[in-house]
Amino acid sequence: MKVIWIEVLRFLKNNIKYIISGALLFGLILGASSYFLDRGNPNLEVRNENTLVDGDGKSAIFNFYIENQDGTVYTNTSIIEQYMLMDKTLMELNNFTETDVYKLFQKELETDYSRTPEDRGVLGVLKNPYSQRMSIVSNTGNEEDNMKIVQYFSELMKNNQIDFLETKNIYYFEDPMLVESLDTSSTIINDEDDDLNITSIIIRVISGMVLGIVIVIGIVLMKALFSKNLNYSFSYSWDENDIFFLSDSKLDNSKELKQFVNFPIESNKLIVTENRTEAKIHEFLSVSNHDNLKFLNSITEINSLDSIGEVIILIQSNVTSRGWYKKQRRALKLINIPIKIVQINN
Repeated sequence: MKVIWIEVLRFLKNNIKYIISGALLFGLILGASSYFLDRGNPNLEVRNENTLVDGDGKSAIFNFYIENQDGTVYTNTSIIEQYMLMDKTLMELNNFTETDVYKLFQKELETDYSRTPEDRGVLGVLKNPYSQRMSIVSNTGNEEDNMKIVQYFSELMKNNQIDFLETKNIYYFEDPMLVESLDTSSTIINDEDDDLNITSIIIRVISGMVLGIVIVIGIVLMKALFSKNLNYSFSYSWDENDIFFLSDSKLDNSKELKQFVNFPIESNKLIVTENRTEAKIHEFLSVSNHDNLKFLNSITEINSLDSIGEVIILIQSNVTSRGWYKKQRRALKLINIPIKIVQINN
């Protein structure tokens, strides 16, 4: 299990730059493409086909700006809008202004009216993302009722009657007024919708990064499995009766390697390797008994295996060729002899 873990970590380490690059690339592509496709797709735009209010009177609007006590900008329009649309608040508003705002909002809920950055329904809050100016907007279809509603909230704020705003510094631009239309096409949005858009983009970027990691790992794994040279122990196969040994600096197992090669001492061994000379093999394996070792570059070079007790195939990671290894395996299928495989990680 430890051998597999080391090989997996080595695989990830060797390909980390490709994995990171792929994750960033796919994340940016998916995030950007999804964002622009959503913006340009008319089928994704929210359209309210049903008529929410009767009448075509002008909307009323009340503009203001809020700061926290430390001077930072207060931007939570969502909580202000939620407060305004609570049943208790709407009932008090309804009774005080003698309007049908409560009934109209209930109709909005019943019809699943879709609020958009440009249309906050009967009553809502908008925010300019550049100046951070907020606006309470009423659109009941009746101009007189609209003015009563925004004036009601204007008085609440100016008299510090909204609990969570009592500690805030509120600045007022002008008195409540009627407007022909709201210029929301480029500047005024609701922060809840803005947060949803940002969250959606972040989710898509993360999803793209995860997808990129999976795809890149899949690509480099396929490359490892079909590469010209053998690099990882999981990229080539051996018989279930073979004995495998991994020589890696992280395992610090040079002594175990010496024992693995020499045992059993009385057995004659054939070491087959594609790339190293006999002297270098002796030096690397640190074998003490050279008399029972025979070295070849291919199993096909030996005329007889009668005196050989076992065959050791020596593989150097990213050096030994896959074609050479397959050739040795084909030849060994015809021989009934114990086989050891030693992989040396450079």
